[in-house]
Amino acid sequence: MAYDRYLAICHPLRYSSLMNSTFCAQLALLSWLCGFLAVSVLAALISRLSFCGRNVINHFICDIDSWIVLSCVHKRLIELATFIDSFIVVMVSCTITLVSYIFIISTILRIPSVQGRQKAFSTCSTHLTVMTIWYGSGIFLYVKPSAQNSLDLNKTINILTLW
Repeated sequence: MAYDRYLAICHPLRYSSLMNSTFCAQLALLSWLCGFLAVSVLAALISRLSFCGRNVINHFICDIDSWIVLSCVHKRLIELATFIDSFIVVMVSCTITLVSYIFIISTILRIPSVQGRQKAFSTCSTHLTVMTIWYGSGIFLYVKPSAQNSLDLNKTINILTLW
């Protein structure tokens, strides 16, 4: 979505030629493939964990921290893998979005008319707000070194990401 907004605001005359249905499908496929690979690594590691004792997930969604807390074996490897995977996924996508918005905002500030600037800002302000909430809560939830933090607090923050 950030790339779409970038093209629409920074290159409006070339938008339809750059953002065609083939390119949209390629972007979607790349996103799905990267997401599948990122989750597959963690799923493979979780499938090797041993669970003993009370096996009740303290969450309303199947979150990875809930699985890690339930495990009764050495958890450092999966916590480290989760941290690295989350850092790469969340921070790389956040950086790409942030860079695109830097270009968007610099382009908007160069628009001579006030009405043109307002229209451009209104076009992307809701997306920027949602991305700020999503990345903020995602960084708080997943880019942390340990799963031993409060799961109740994580449930509250997850409401923002599911919102």
